[in-house]
Amino acid sequence: MPLQNIEDWDPILKANAASMLITESLADACAKLTYDIDLGPKPLDRERMKQQARAGENWHMSVLKLVFSYVNEGLSDSEIHEQTEPLTLTGYTSQQTAADVQKMIKSARKKLSAEHTPKEAQKVETEFLNKFQILDASELTAMAFAPLTFLCEKILPSVGLAMLAGPPKAGKSWQALTMAQEMINQGHEVFYIAAEDNHRRLKDRILQVFMMPPKLLKFHAGLSQDHPIPRGQEALTYLREVHAAMQPSCIIIDTVASVLNPSGTSKNYDVTVSEYEALRKLASELKIAILVVHHTKKKSEVSQSPLEQVLGSTGITATVETIMVMENVVGSKDRKLHLTGKDVEQDEFYLRWNGKGYDFEEDAVVATLGPVQKEVLNFIQQNPRCPQKAIVVGLGKDQGQISKILDHLIEHDLAVKIGDRYAAR
Repeated sequence: MPLQNIEDWDPILKANAASMLITESLADACAKLTYDIDLGPKPLDRERMKQQARAGENWHMSVLKLVFSYVNEGLSDSEIHEQTEPLTLTGYTSQQTAADVQKMIKSARKKLSAEHTPKEAQKVETEFLNKFQILDASELTAMAFAPLTFLCEKILPSVGLAMLAGPPKAGKSWQALTMAQEMINQGHEVFYIAAEDNHRRLKDRILQVFMMPPKLLKFHAGLSQDHPIPRGQEALTYLREVHAAMQPSCIIIDTVASVLNPSGTSKNYDVTVSEYEALRKLASELKIAILVVHHTKKKSEVSQSPLEQVLGSTGITATVETIMVMENVVGSKDRKLHLTGKDVEQDEFYLRWNGKGYDFEEDAVVATLGPVQKEVLNFIQQNPRCPQKAIVVGLGKDQGQISKILDHLIEHDLAVKIGDRYAAR
């Protein structure tokens, strides 16, 4: 019963095996054969096939048709072997039958799989797929990452492309220098490209901000140079040279337009994304923060959303990883700082002008409170669930004044009223 030669398959499979070597193993030969098993238009009469097999009448063809019908029905290998083991002929072992049947199963599955697979899907192209690292959810969640670190607490991640935007004369350069001061105080080196400043103005500003001029802060004063600041690809090369020579933790570019290719018209989305993506990739490659200073739109164009205030294509805000937008506070030199980004919490802070830069206050709403309003807030923070009368007595203030202040605190989500008592949020 076992097939000794490849020619033994000729009565079973309609194939052309003339080009095959007789020395090939049966499994290899079967894999190369093309065949067409015709089970007929009607369902296979399995009982008749079994009877023929038991009688030794054309055993191979009968069993092969049975195997194909079982595979087509969806039976497993073990289920097919259960059906065909009783067909073992006298003089042969069950193991020999199983070996032959297993080869038939393999051939049947291969053929049926090819028949049900669209030709265009049979060969999966991986030209692009091989270029990417594709992970499933379990692999991703098993990965370990170092905690996110900041050069400036809460607002400037240690690695990535960040933007500080604001209207003209809003003090963007002062704020950038204040952030540089915080980084330097932590021992980080900062390289500052001041495209719109000369040495004289930078000297005056440094002497106002720093008690001792820090060696960790280096400047490129654009207006005091014999050569213009490189742009485009040359700018990327320059920034790499700066990093290689000085190893700064942060490079500040004030303003970002100084390193981008000039354009006579507004740049479209794709061009903008390409330019900022190059800076983002460079920051990731060098494992540093690149902080670019940029402008917001004119007041008449400003919408409610801080992101929409950024001047230029939406490709900027789609690419930059951390965005800080400075907003003028009417009647004051103070500023609000709106923060959003991919790795930071969306938040709003208050920048209080101190004559030589800004003091950073975390809660923008609290920062705008008047002295008595702050007293009331502090009182209910220290005395939770206190009635209004206790606040009036405790602070020695007018009841009408306290009532208005409590309404103001509730309106700005700083306090909550529980029955007739008040508590801070």
